[in-house]
Amino acid sequence: MKRKINLIALITSAALFMLWSNLSTENSEEHTHATTICGNKTIDGDFVLNDGRISPGFSPGKITIDGNFTMGGSATYTCELKDLTGAGTGHDQIDVTGSIALDGVLNISLDGYIPDNADQFEILKYGTSLTGTFSSITGLPAGWQIDYGVLAPNVVTIYGPGSVLPVELLNFTVRKQKETLVLFWQTTSEFNSDYFNIEHSRNGKDFFTLERIQAQGTTSVAHDYSYQHLKPVNGINYYRLKQVDFDGKSIYSNIVSAAHRNEEFSFYPNPASQSIHFNQPVALVVIYDFLGREILRKENVNTTIDLSKMESGIYQVDVNQGEYKERLVLK
Repeated sequence: MKRKINLIALITSAALFMLWSNLSTENSEEHTHATTICGNKTIDGDFVLNDGRISPGFSPGKITIDGNFTMGGSATYTCELKDLTGAGTGHDQIDVTGSIALDGVLNISLDGYIPDNADQFEILKYGTSLTGTFSSITGLPAGWQIDYGVLAPNVVTIYGPGSVLPVELLNFTVRKQKETLVLFWQTTSEFNSDYFNIEHSRNGKDFFTLERIQAQGTTSVAHDYSYQHLKPVNGINYYRLKQVDFDGKSIYSNIVSAAHRNEEFSFYPNPASQSIHFNQPVALVVIYDFLGREILRKENVNTTIDLSKMESGIYQVDVNQGEYKERLVLK
């Protein structure tokens, strides 16, 4: 009886070993060589596709590779574009947690999608690094291009000629430095970027160009910029950036502002009868009556304001939105 039990255990162990060996061989073959890999799935471990085809999803979908991905020169990645709902639903994507060694053919398949030159699709993502490029691309709409991680780090993107992909602006600030104002901005990446126009305004509405600063063209490396405005106006100074591409397309940054004052404001005479005169140009003057009602508003005042149409009384003069306030007696 004991011998029979030992024999059964031996046979069972051998069968389990053979089954495990077959499974291991199958997994190894799938991860090193395959004719067609398709569907929505996650592949654990490094994956090498020497030849054959990889096609995520079922019109469309996503394949995640939890490891490194190597695509051989005889392999094909068929990527379907359907709509703009995102990776896995609107277009195919391969998402790799590790690195990618790229070669072979990229075949773009339009699954009902009508190309729009303003669109873009992220068809590959990777966690660490990318080497190589596709040796050939078929089916890409006319005028479209492919980017290998410059536009957005760790992403391979196909995009139309009208895509808005100029600059990733990290921050834009202005600081007071002695008698000047200094602008600082930083880009995390740039694509096809020709130059920045630094624009200035006294009222936050009407801007003119102070200076042109050369951009970095195309780069995935962060870059710091600065500009010193040597003669800011008294009062509030408003600034914005106009980033211009080599093809003439442009985009504006947010508006930043800072107050500046060279010397204390003052006006005379006070009391006054017909007019008052300021000791320096003023961006904005608002005069209120004793009830706080706005009586007069003047922008970009050189030095003189005509008060001949105002009635006698006591008023409040507000310069540059509260930067300077003074009571005015009008005879």
